[in-house]
Amino acid sequence: MAADADAGAADPVAAASDAEAEALLDQYTETWSVANDLAESSTVRSHEQWDAIKEIERTLTVTESTRTISVPPSDAPSRGSIVPIDERYEHAPDSFESRTVEFADFDGARLVGCTDCGGSGREACGTCDRRSVVRCDECRGDGTADCGACAGQGAVDCGDCNGTGSRGDTTCSRCNGTGELACRTCNATGERQCPTCDGAGEVTCPDCAGQGDVPCSTCSGAGELYETTKGTLEYEPESTFAVDDIRGADEEWFADVDGDRFDMTVRQTPDRASDGGPTTVAHEVEQRSVPVKKVTYEYGSEEYDLFEVGRNLHSHSVPKSTTRRLLPVVAVLVVAAVGGYYYFAVL
Repeated sequence: MAADADAGAADPVAAASDAEAEALLDQYTETWSVANDLAESSTVRSHEQWDAIKEIERTLTVTESTRTISVPPSDAPSRGSIVPIDERYEHAPDSFESRTVEFADFDGARLVGCTDCGGSGREACGTCDRRSVVRCDECRGDGTADCGACAGQGAVDCGDCNGTGSRGDTTCSRCNGTGELACRTCNATGERQCPTCDGAGEVTCPDCAGQGDVPCSTCSGAGELYETTKGTLEYEPESTFAVDDIRGADEEWFADVDGDRFDMTVRQTPDRASDGGPTTVAHEVEQRSVPVKKVTYEYGSEEYDLFEVGRNLHSHSVPKSTTRRLLPVVAVLVVAAVGGYYYFAVL
């Protein structure tokens, strides 16, 4: 350390301060890419120590939203995960944290008739439109299907000549040389009655089982609806901070540093949401004292600042280590050389 030895001898406090500054510089050399002779080759120009004031402001807002629901009785909200409407604010978070509270007006709920089905609980089947039947997909609605014996051709191979039309050197007398005979199964039509619809071309509607109607999609067949008010409370926290007297340090360096609390102000707020958007229901301002050290030093004719915020070291710029900076390059060259050796060795 190229500190002024005469000044240190005359002023023990200054000597101690320089020693502390040197210790910080020495600690900083452990950081990758920092010159490893930083402490020995630097001249300390100044060393400051003070307590910066970190002011943290926390707010908690709540937004209430409600709507009227009309649902089948089987889908009615139940107590447990959903709280009664008059107890909704009893479930607010105890601290500044996100939370969603679902609530419903159980006491004000009522059953009303379903207007979509007139209270019958039934509606027209959308598949058959109350016809009870639909077109047969097997025969495409014409009531017939290809004959299985002749594959829809109306004829089968002659059994006497195996479909060749001749027996030895003579024409087959049974098929008269055609090699085919009329299919007896379908009387040579190539078609038979569709086995799925028995020739009707229609089958019972699978969705309504032939009834022509199905349970009402609005009330699920109940004929009535459960109607009440349902809503949510959305709690959202926010935290911001500002630092006074940073003397060239970056404010973001204080983000994860707690420091020591010396003041707390809790501001009065309403305890529930008001109309028109988010309402602040909790608000506090905390002030913390954060120890800061700043070492201004000269290295290689350039001047730098090193900060210790809490226990963390920071710097806007720093002398670079030539050795450490070259290590990645050396590593690449070594890998390339080894790879080249094995390549030519194989050849």
